[in-house]
Amino acid sequence: MSISAGTLNSVSIASTTATLNITPPAVEAAYSLSQVLYKVKGASAWTTGTTYVGSLGVAGNVNQTGLVADTLYEFMVMMADSSSRYSAPSSVLCAISTASISENNLFVNNAKILLANSATFISWVGGTTSSDALLRIHKRKLSVLNPNQNIYFPCAVVYFEGDSVTRFDTSTTIRNMNIKFQLLQECDGGKDRDEPVIAYDFMATIGKIQDELDQLNGVDSYLNYKSMTVDIEPTFDNLTVIQDDDETNKDLIFTNITLQAGH
Repeated sequence: MSISAGTLNSVSIASTTATLNITPPAVEAAYSLSQVLYKVKGASAWTTGTTYVGSLGVAGNVNQTGLVADTLYEFMVMMADSSSRYSAPSSVLCAISTASISENNLFVNNAKILLANSATFISWVGGTTSSDALLRIHKRKLSVLNPNQNIYFPCAVVYFEGDSVTRFDTSTTIRNMNIKFQLLQECDGGKDRDEPVIAYDFMATIGKIQDELDQLNGVDSYLNYKSMTVDIEPTFDNLTVIQDDDETNKDLIFTNITLQAGH
């Protein structure tokens, strides 16, 4: 025999903790236990979360901890009584910790952490730790880097493709978001440089970074992404950099790795 269902009124997530507002049914006075179930949207199995003991028919809040930031979750609740009888599940609500998209939000920060933990990227920029690598990752695309900023190569810039564009349709649907990694390295600026050889060696390094990003995808606080694309071939360009009042023209080779985040 089942018991009456309660109502999951709302869910909001701050960082890695969800707050659920639940109204237990106002009948079957022998119980008021609400069991929280949650999962990453798209996953097949539900995780048994916290329980909420509240007053019958009265809305109240309960927190579900241990979530992953910047991840879209589904939540529902089921009621239970002292005889281990359960209700039908409530309606399913979705929530994510980030309410708006900006250049400095957790999506970009987690993308930086993802890249900084690539062993090949760490070695490529001359570091030994992920902290060293973070010093070589900027939040501006090449075209808007401050020429007075001390920029050392190789380096990377991480940014949203189409910054300041809202990508949320509703509380339950998130449009796909493209996050770009632009990877830059100095190269020979001579007119007789062997560009095919330079490009081959450069892309060999990029390929190793790609493989390591795939291995790190979805782990710990790294950015979760659905797919990755890389420019077919790298680009040769230059950038004027002013350091210590000296103007220097840097000949560069770079390419873009695009990660599709969101759901």
